[in-house]
Amino acid sequence: LELLNHFFGIVVIPDAFYHELFKFPNQHQVIDAQNWLFVQKAADRNLVKKLETELDVGEAEAIALALEQNADYLVIDEFEGRAKAEEVGLKIVGTIGTLLEAKKKGLLPQIKPLMEELIQKAKFRIHPGFYQQVLKIAGE
Repeated sequence: LELLNHFFGIVVIPDAFYHELFKFPNQHQVIDAQNWLFVQKAADRNLVKKLETELDVGEAEAIALALEQNADYLVIDEFEGRAKAEEVGLKIVGTIGTLLEAKKKGLLPQIKPLMEELIQKAKFRIHPGFYQQVLKIAGE
């Protein structure tokens, strides 16, 4: 989370994503403790419903909220969500890209342990070839 604050300053997450965090013990409390991280529901419910025909509710609300907020970037990882976000003109960045940038700037000594934690604890899916490519780029 600290990396998001470092790179983006104020971060707004969609209400739907916040509620998805309740699947993971204490994660919503971690979010609540940040004074730079805000939870907001997208106002354009029609757009959210339209996007939900192709995406899950978290991604749909994230895209709608990013458009409403005129966000500099949308942090999104799912392939379909990334494609739709780019289609509507949003600039995107993913979790792995954020980790690589942090390593490049010297904010992280290694990203492999963090990627492993994402895979094991958060069930983050990453193609094995991409995983190896990321490690190569990171010099690990």
